[in-house]
Amino acid sequence: MAMAGPACRFLSFFLCFVACLIVMESALYAHSWCTPHPNPRGEAAFKQKTHKFWEYQEQSNTWVEISMPFNLMSCINGTCTKVGSIKQPQSKHGRASISSQEKDTDPLLPIRKRISLARMSESSVWVTGQSGSIYERFWNGVMWVIAPHELPTAAGYATATFIVNTTILALSE
Repeated sequence: MAMAGPACRFLSFFLCFVACLIVMESALYAHSWCTPHPNPRGEAAFKQKTHKFWEYQEQSNTWVEISMPFNLMSCINGTCTKVGSIKQPQSKHGRASISSQEKDTDPLLPIRKRISLARMSESSVWVTGQSGSIYERFWNGVMWVIAPHELPTAAGYATATFIVNTTILALSE
């Protein structure tokens, strides 16, 4: 036996109204359930945590460890200007090192994130693979060619490749 009176209809209407409000609120605020997107301005700050950088010498086809500080130069028509520099990390007791607290708070990246891609020109791209190998992919006019550019064995695995103007730098572990 169902109650068909006005009180029952009001109660049914009220419950449906509350249910609709709950559904609408959850749909409108669904973004709060997701993790917030990283702030690109907060991530833009560069913090140097290593002192091992390598420069690629095209003439000898080898990597050479650079000494600190290293000036990043831009040369146009014989006029060279300094555009930046890589400095020696602060040292403790005469040795360059990272504090143990920083080592504990910044775990190593998982292998799948140890890759980088740097575009040198329209026809040359430098890639650091998951294995720590560095490859250049360039267009020779007919097809794309892959050329390996391995760091010396003593350098360890490459974690990133940077290109500043025409200087090619690699970062190792």
